[in-house]
Amino acid sequence: MSTESAFPQIPRFLYGTAWKEDATERCVENALKAGFRGIDTANQRMHYYEEGVGKALQSVYAQGLLTRADVFLQTKFTSRGGQDHRLPYDSNAPLATQVQQSFAKSLEHLGTDKIDSYVLHGPSTRLGLNHEDWEIWREMEALYRQEKVRYLGVSNVNLDQLRALCEEASVKPSFVQNRCFAKMMWDGLSSVKRVKLYGPPPSERRTPTIGFTIDGVTAEQAVRALVEKGLFLSHGDFYALTVIERLGVEALIRAGCACYTSDEEVDRLIEGVREIVR
Repeated sequence: MSTESAFPQIPRFLYGTAWKEDATERCVENALKAGFRGIDTANQRMHYYEEGVGKALQSVYAQGLLTRADVFLQTKFTSRGGQDHRLPYDSNAPLATQVQQSFAKSLEHLGTDKIDSYVLHGPSTRLGLNHEDWEIWREMEALYRQEKVRYLGVSNVNLDQLRALCEEASVKPSFVQNRCFAKMMWDGLSSVKRVKLYGPPPSERRTPTIGFTIDGVTAEQAVRALVEKGLFLSHGDFYALTVIERLGVEALIRAGCACYTSDEEVDRLIEGVREIVR
C-alpha cells in the first residue's frame, strides 16, 4: 500500500470508471498511460469496480510510470438505496459506521491512506436533505477533519440541496458531480408526434441546449404553457434570424440542461409537451 501523504494537483479532467466491470483495470491503466491524472470511482459494486481501479494504480506505480502523488483520486460513499447485495458495509450498522466501513474499504481497494475527493453519491431523497443525509455528511466531515480526505463533494444533487449544504454544512462541498440529462431530453422530445428537433443530438459534441418546434402550435404558446408547469424555457430567433428564416419557422422553442437539472424536470417537460399536442 502506498502511504505517500503528498496531495496531487486537481486535474482539469477525471477519468470516469463506471460500468467497465472486468475491463476496469485495463481501461484505467490505459487512461493513466494516455495522460489522465485524475480518476473517479465509487465503492458501489453495482456500477463500479473500485478494486479494479486500485489494481491499475498499483500496476503503473510498479512500472515506475507514476506515484501516488501524481494521481488525483475521487471516490464516493453510496447509501443502501444505491447498492446491490455486494455491500461495502454492514447495512444494520449506524450510518456513521457505514461511512467509516465504506471509506476503509476504499482505502484498501485503492492502495492508499488518503483520498483526494470524497463524494456523497447523491442524497437519499429527490427533494431536500433528510436526517440520514446529514448524518452521513457529518461523518464525511469527520474524515475531512482527520485529514484523511482533502475535499468533500456531492453528486446527483439539485440546486436546493446544494444550497442547503453550502449554507448549513461545516465543511462545504468543493465538487459537484451531476449527470447531464440532455440526451434523455432529446430522446423524449423526439418520441412526441408533431415535435421537430433542430441540430445534431447532444451526444455529438454540442452544448446541452435543444431547439424544437411543435406543429400547429406557436413557440410562444408552447412556452407559456410549459412555464405554467414551473419549467423555464424561451422562444425566439436567438440572434440567428437568417437561419430561422431559412428553416421556414417563425421561432424556435429552446430548452437546456444545466448541472442542477433533474431527471424529474426532464420528465415534466416531455409530459408537458405531450399534453400540448393532444
